[in-house]
Amino acid sequence: MLQQLVNPRPSARPLYIWAVDALYQLIETGIYGPGQPLPAEAELASQLGVSRSTLREALGYLERDGLILRKHGIGNFVAPRSAQISGGLERLASFRSVAELAGASVQVMSRAVTQVKADEAVAEALHLTPGSDLMRVEVTEAVNGHTIAYLDGFIGGDWVDPQELISDEGSLLEHLSQQAHLPISYSRSMICAIAADQNLAGRLAVPEGEAVLHLAETVYTDKDLPIAFFRNYFITNSYNLKIVRRIVRALGQRRPGSQPGSSADQGRAEHGTF
Repeated sequence: MLQQLVNPRPSARPLYIWAVDALYQLIETGIYGPGQPLPAEAELASQLGVSRSTLREALGYLERDGLILRKHGIGNFVAPRSAQISGGLERLASFRSVAELAGASVQVMSRAVTQVKADEAVAEALHLTPGSDLMRVEVTEAVNGHTIAYLDGFIGGDWVDPQELISDEGSLLEHLSQQAHLPISYSRSMICAIAADQNLAGRLAVPEGEAVLHLAETVYTDKDLPIAFFRNYFITNSYNLKIVRRIVRALGQRRPGSQPGSSADQGRAEHGTF
């Protein structure tokens, strides 16, 4: 079964989000390549061990991300590679994995790992005392030779081996995603446009004052413990983030068949959708 080829289901995450990740993984690993058809929905749902309604919801996310094409009466196909890199916020993934899925070549332009003291904002996000010791990983990444991202991550030294972090080559999120013993599960994020200060302008090779996309993100374990905090910055003409928004029902109304505070509804609320 295809279910054996993808990551196990984490019990703390909604099933449709796991299905999104599973489908991404099948495409990222080349099991289904650009232009190839996916199996019929009934067959694919059975192979993944999910219901058809869950599969359709997951396929909808991939379609909105431009990863698949849905042709009525014919089937679902993996979309051709796109020059524009985009990622949906429902999926916690590194910039490199999103870019490479779009067929882009990612280069690390600079990388630094240092031990720092937590400032007030980072300490609040990680539920620590200001001044606590942290490991900081700063990475500037380019796509096809053009700088696109500055990724600035913070994590407590108790969560990682500092030497392994230093010897690694990618971002902090890439490192965490490769550590099977770290139960990272979800994130809470804030997105805004900011004017690049002198430091950001130098790192991203843009004029000072130019608008860049800022993603502030706290990553949690499956026990709801904050494990890492990120301040990431992207050039907007080359990278964008997509958000799926749905109508929120009036207070007291529930989805048909759901219980108050059900995990499905809670999961959708966590990702800004309902």
